Amino acid sequence: MKDIDKDFYCVLGDRIKGHSHLCGGICTDCPLKHRKHPTPEQYKEEYGEEWTGVVYGRRSENRKWVFGSRLDFVPETLIVCACTPFGMPDNNWRPV
Repeated sequence: MKDIDKDFYCVLGDRIKGHSHLCGGICTDCPLKHRKHPTPEQYKEEYGEEWTGVVYGRRSENRKWVFGSRLDFVPETLIVCACTPFGMPDNNWRPV
């Protein structure tokens, strides 16, 4: 795993000799490029399965991240999967 930028990472990272990423660092349509903080919908689109694990959620008015089951949050909460080792998103995070 290696950061591509603040929102994406490469699954292979530095494992390919001579290249930082499988695509040589371009990573535009690389299948190994993934979001660091996907929403449940983005997770399903990228991996082809539902995210059933813990999620981070934040209401726009208090701007503090909390985590729990997707059922713990009310509809107006912004929900994010906690499926990567990148931890909680920054406070100014928005889905990409």
